[in-house]
Amino acid sequence: MEALLTNPWTLTLVLTGVIFAISGTILWKYPPKNINWLYGYRTARSMKSQECWDFAQTYAARGMVWVGGIQLVLGLAGLQFPMHPGWAAFLAIVVMCLMIGVLLFRVEHALKARFGT
Repeated sequence: MEALLTNPWTLTLVLTGVIFAISGTILWKYPPKNINWLYGYRTARSMKSQECWDFAQTYAARGMVWVGGIQLVLGLAGLQFPMHPGWAAFLAIVVMCLMIGVLLFRVEHALKARFGT
């Protein structure tokens, strides 16, 4: 347990992975019914129509659970590879940002493919 709390790579990716997985599960189980600026996957493309909105919520929720699982696995795998704490923290943040970017790209690409521009 001590290794988990002292390894920035593991701590960052495991915590954000769990947060993503829980948030995605909540969004999947309780998606917002109507377009709003408070809760849900909110982009210009997802808010164009109710149909786009409903599709984006489900697709993004599944993607968040997937991203959370990947980050969790990568974080725990980091326990096997000792790294300088500064580099570990930096690389964990880079990985987290890349995963968020992949999620956004996939959802927006799916919206564009299904509903057009």
